[in-house]
Amino acid sequence: MAEFLAGIEQLALVRGLKASFVAYPIVNALHIMAAARC
Repeated sequence: MAEFLAGIEQLALVRGLKASFVAYPIVNALHIMAAARC
């Protein structure tokens, strides 16, 4: 059971890293666009 939970935890961590890896450039682009507009 512990191994199963550790696997889920690792999967969640990888998913979180992937999500931030995708979200970061999008947020960055929005900041640049907002800064350029001012």
